[in-house]
Amino acid sequence: MTINNPEIELYVCNTYEGNLGVGMAQIPLLNDRDFEEEVKNSRNKVAVHFYSPWCELCKKTGKTIEALKDKFGKIRFYNVNVDESEIIAAQNRVKGIPSVLVFSNGEEIEHLTGTTSINDLENILISL
Repeated sequence: MTINNPEIELYVCNTYEGNLGVGMAQIPLLNDRDFEEEVKNSRNKVAVHFYSPWCELCKKTGKTIEALKDKFGKIRFYNVNVDESEIIAAQNRVKGIPSVLVFSNGEEIEHLTGTTSINDLENILISL
């Protein structure tokens, strides 16, 4: 499925009508207003999960992030719903979901698209 918007072309798969799924509801949701402050202006390490509530692969990635959240207490974890925050997705070159972007001192240092295994994401976070 392709969603066309003048600012973003987003490729997605596995449509699903349902809730956010386990894990995704426990991680703060950012929107257009607070993304700049919480991510771009942060001096912390930040992992941002770009998702859509109907995307099954996004739910799996959300569970992976939730499993790692407590282990990496110094890293801030956030969700961004691309259906509600298309501008943030476009500004960060999110072309598909799920995507996980990792920032350090406000600069993007990792950009993952598609399902990411818990081991791969853990190794990236360890290297920070």
